[in-house]
Amino acid sequence: MPFPAQYDALRYLFKKYELDKELDDATITVEYIKNHYRAVSALLQYPVLPAMGTVNTLGYVSLGEKKYDQAYQYFKMNLDNYPTVGNLYDSMGDYYVKIGDKKKAMEAFRKALSLEEVADTRRKLKQLEAGQ
Repeated sequence: MPFPAQYDALRYLFKKYELDKELDDATITVEYIKNHYRAVSALLQYPVLPAMGTVNTLGYVSLGEKKYDQAYQYFKMNLDNYPTVGNLYDSMGDYYVKIGDKKKAMEAFRKALSLEEVADTRRKLKQLEAGQ
């Protein structure tokens, strides 16, 4: 069987597992993501978590659109699912900076740095500490 036919067959078989909306679709919500992965987990009969990169992207898109509550929910979902990933605390720190909560931003950046030393996160923390 030619490779394109195999690819198409696999995409058809696993169609239920992928998001049926594009990431820039305004109707994607935190509840939509949770419900989708709950359904996929039920189909596979083991827990499947949303990809952290996808959820982080949705958080930053929401942040850019000034949908702060939605951005927080995406970043929080990621932290709940992947609590040992420093970059996700950095993202939450970016959220807190955007809404003007410097204290919580510094806490998030410190947590990120305690998990993984990243120069950009260190720079953000130093800027906030210098501005106090």
